[in-house]
Amino acid sequence: MSVSPVLPLIVSQEIAERSISLFLKIPGDLYYLEGHFPGFPIVAGVVQLHWAVTFAQHFFDLPKAVRDVSKMKFSNLMRPDDSVCLTLILDDDKQLVSYRFDCEDKNYATGCFSY
Repeated sequence: MSVSPVLPLIVSQEIAERSISLFLKIPGDLYYLEGHFPGFPIVAGVVQLHWAVTFAQHFFDLPKAVRDVSKMKFSNLMRPDDSVCLTLILDDDKQLVSYRFDCEDKNYATGCFSY
């Protein structure tokens, strides 16, 4: 029995002091695609937010609790086998992380959360 992945594959990464860009590949057998939607699977917005929070907590060593989520916008559907870039920008003064999923000239989602 194989277990479907819950996170995208990190193909490469660029790390700076207050930002990180993760180049990701969405697996075709992603757990969250099951039943969402049969015949036309998409990565739900709540999953994208989960990934942004999970990677920010890991790379920026943030607390496990998120206080608030704001400015969420979903512009395009993220699908299995898509390659995307997740950019995370940390603002310690405001205790805020901004995130953006995009690929070349296509934007998938943006938003921010406070911790």
